[in-house]
Amino acid sequence: HLYEKTSVILEYNQEGRQLITFFLVDSYYNTKTVSYVFYNGLSYVPVILEFQVFLFGEVFNISNMDVSISSEYNSTLWTEKTDINGKLSTKIFPGKFDVYFEYSNITYNFRLDTDDGLNQTIYLGTSLVTFTILDNYVRSPISGQYCVIRDLSGNRIAFLQTDSLGKFSAQIPAGDYIIYFRRSYEQLSAPFQTYSQGQQIIFEIPSPRKLVRFDFVYDNGSNIYNLPVTFQTVLDGDIITNTRLHSSISLWISYGIVSIS
Repeated sequence: HLYEKTSVILEYNQEGRQLITFFLVDSYYNTKTVSYVFYNGLSYVPVILEFQVFLFGEVFNISNMDVSISSEYNSTLWTEKTDINGKLSTKIFPGKFDVYFEYSNITYNFRLDTDDGLNQTIYLGTSLVTFTILDNYVRSPISGQYCVIRDLSGNRIAFLQTDSLGKFSAQIPAGDYIIYFRRSYEQLSAPFQTYSQGQQIIFEIPSPRKLVRFDFVYDNGSNIYNLPVTFQTVLDGDIITNTRLHSSISLWISYGIVSIS
């Protein structure tokens, strides 16, 4: 039987026990429900989330706020309200989760990764965020790099340029954003979120391409014409060309090892 319209729910239970349920619908709209129980060998970890907001020059805890935690397997895994101290506690499997909540008519989606710690503070307010842009080959700072930060609706939040250390700082409200790196030959982008004070964010991107000239000569110093050459680069792929009548080849390539054959 071919089931064309199928939905799946994966439920977490205690001590690593999980229940996966398939809701099956075939092309004749006959329905069938099948469930399986299995154990993933993982143990729950205790997670404590604290929610804070900056108002009137002070930091306050956000109490009695509805919070939902979900994963890629469960649309709503766990729902609860923060206590009087702006905290909530739960037990979940190690991994990555989405934490949804609404404050002051704004919906937030904090991406929780248990590898970042089991006790995390989610800060709702504008804070100074420091960005560092590094070359993704040797992790050296990229200076003079122009960057644009936009929210998920496309509104521009900041337009900045890195200093000699590959850094820049900006006052950014808590939330989810996309940073764009302006390049002459392509546009790069990456998502990020800001939910903590004094946050440090590092991005690794390809270094700007530079014009590199390769000269081909014999041992006696005479030029080599019409020589087929293949350049194997780390970031720009294979480049096949020849020296033609100039005995030299000039390429715009990114920083990295170049193999020539």
